[in-house]
Amino acid sequence: MSTNPSPGPNLVTAEVRLPIANWELNTQVTVPAGPMRRRHLLPLLQDLADQVVGKVVHESEKQGTNISCKKGCAACCRQLVPLSEEEARHVHDLVQALPEPRRSEILQRFAAARRRLEKAGLLDKLLHPDQWNAEDNQSFGPSYFYQGIACPFLEDESCSIYPDRPLICREFLVSSPAENCSRPDPATIRRLPIPLRFWTALAQLDPVAPGARFLRWVPLILAPEWAASHPEEPPPRPGPELLQEVFNNLVPAKDSPGPASEQPSGSEEKSPSAVAEVRTSYDDIPYTSKPFYHTHPDRLATLATLNGMTPAPVDRCRVLELGCGQGGNLLPMALSLPNSTFVGIDLSRGEIARGQEMVHTLGLTNIVLKPLSIQEVNSYFGSFDYIICHGVFSWVPPAVQDKILTICREHLGAQGVAYVSYNTYPGWRSQMALREALLFHVTRYPEPRVRLNQARAFLEFLTQAFQEADDPYPQALKTAAEKLKSQEDSYLFHEYLEEVNQPYYFQEFMRRAESQGLQFLEETLFQPLPSRMPPAAHQFLADLGDDLLGQEQYRDFLLGRRFRGTLLCHREVALNRSPSLETVQRLHILTHLRPRGSAGQKVSVTGSEEFLTEKEVSLNTNHPYLRAALHYLAEVWPRPVPFPDLWAAVQARLSGDGEQEANPVALAAPLLECGLNNLVELHLYPPQFVLDLSERPVASRLARLQAEAGEPITDLRHSIAELGALDQFVLR
Repeated sequence: MSTNPSPGPNLVTAEVRLPIANWELNTQVTVPAGPMRRRHLLPLLQDLADQVVGKVVHESEKQGTNISCKKGCAACCRQLVPLSEEEARHVHDLVQALPEPRRSEILQRFAAARRRLEKAGLLDKLLHPDQWNAEDNQSFGPSYFYQGIACPFLEDESCSIYPDRPLICREFLVSSPAENCSRPDPATIRRLPIPLRFWTALAQLDPVAPGARFLRWVPLILAPEWAASHPEEPPPRPGPELLQEVFNNLVPAKDSPGPASEQPSGSEEKSPSAVAEVRTSYDDIPYTSKPFYHTHPDRLATLATLNGMTPAPVDRCRVLELGCGQGGNLLPMALSLPNSTFVGIDLSRGEIARGQEMVHTLGLTNIVLKPLSIQEVNSYFGSFDYIICHGVFSWVPPAVQDKILTICREHLGAQGVAYVSYNTYPGWRSQMALREALLFHVTRYPEPRVRLNQARAFLEFLTQAFQEADDPYPQALKTAAEKLKSQEDSYLFHEYLEEVNQPYYFQEFMRRAESQGLQFLEETLFQPLPSRMPPAAHQFLADLGDDLLGQEQYRDFLLGRRFRGTLLCHREVALNRSPSLETVQRLHILTHLRPRGSAGQKVSVTGSEEFLTEKEVSLNTNHPYLRAALHYLAEVWPRPVPFPDLWAAVQARLSGDGEQEANPVALAAPLLECGLNNLVELHLYPPQFVLDLSERPVASRLARLQAEAGEPITDLRHSIAELGALDQFVLR
């Protein structure tokens, strides 16, 4: 959508292009440049819906599919009709505008319908749709239909308010025989596939309560009384802003002939009686929403800088996250980087609602979380310095994967960095047999929680049945099952029980990225240590010369890599694959490595020493500068140390008879190698925290909020802090 203020000083015309399957709708919509009420959107959306439906009917008839709906065929006028809140107010106004005695007659019909619903035991549930569960959503529509309650506006089996009929009524057409509609059944009703749902786009303007499973809606049969008790309209908003939000909410329908959406099976709209439930498996089995250090703009900017780029300053940047969940990754960034802007989208409305509540509680104004499909990202989003897509690519259909890479091309700034993670072969080959066995076992169980419980039972069976197995295959299956048993429910479900989980070879992923004008920048996840490969393997990789992509692919083969977090940038960016040691001297350094022995004040020039992490990852080095630096960093951990300060500390700690070269490059070189192998952390923009406590220290607002909710605590290093119950209580 593009805007043109030409109609007048107070109006703006939007050029609207809606691409749908093999055709597109081009039209214009004029709205006030200043504040407008939502009610004024309704005639615009009615017109757009009619245009889309008319085009679909035309295309269908060209292909020999005729519409059965006609005047006098009004079975659908006895179905439960959900309205957006604005449409409910419009229905109320239509009734009030009728002359007497017509108005009283229509109101009597509404009252009679209410009495029939109450007598049938359906009224109480209809008055509280916000309390419905998934079973209610599927069963209530047929129960309502079989009451035979006609729409109060129905006259002689025709709609008396046809020009003003609800949006969903415009979108409901069938090509199956008209007589089938008198006994609606999914097996006998063929709906015309309308690719865009304007009624849900309008309904999504009303935010759902945190944790709610459905859109906010009002049944048409109760619209006048609901509107009378809810006279307050939402405050006006600028016309272009309001219109753009509606278009952002236009999710392609599941029954559309157009490109597939990542919307899961079972959540599509089946009829006007099946009230729209925008729902994903992540609503049933949510991932713990948490920070990922390797996606932080500082991490991305540091690696980009080491490769010769000039990325946007971390403290003044724009960040987009695709598949943000509740915002557990973006919220800490927004809190610690108040001058940067963050946008997150996710298909799960429940997850987004919980994140929006957190944004409101924290009082953040630099972050926006939206319940949108990845397919909906358009030019209105603008450009970003950093784009994050973690844990999404392998779990969505190819059309959505293509859209992710398109977003990286079209919405990434000239010196921008995109992060995309995905499962990889060959490492995932060893897991596929177990995944396919689990999927086969849970096929008969549709409910996510039941599937999860059955999967755990099957894992237990595998570990017990193959206790004494000698053959390699059952041994490998038992080992994999034992490891998977200890994983969280969310990991087990979304890695092994989702319909879509497609690993890729690195070269396959890069071919698709390159076709979108992107190039490989760096790998941000923790790299397997070089010590895992024999010297001959190192030499083999070195002999590949400048074939960086070949080196990366061979490394995956040699190490059995299962997961990657790949950084991409535009093809036009000139990269320097030999990082400047002067650049390293601009960074801050910290490390988890600790000397195996005690940390001393002085370090001998000669000799070798071993350093370990908490996970027993080791580094053995005889480099005196590096050893002295690691000793100092261990003592001041977790403080990130500017390179000049670290160099001064190293000089002060070295002792011995040999004369040392007083050149900081001698320290920068081994630090860079350790940084690229994730043995030390290199920071362009170090985490902001204090180690010297004041008399009354205060944790971050986010940490206190998480402690109060009993959730994992996000520290100021963009990681999860492992705290006990007492520590969490103190944080509150």
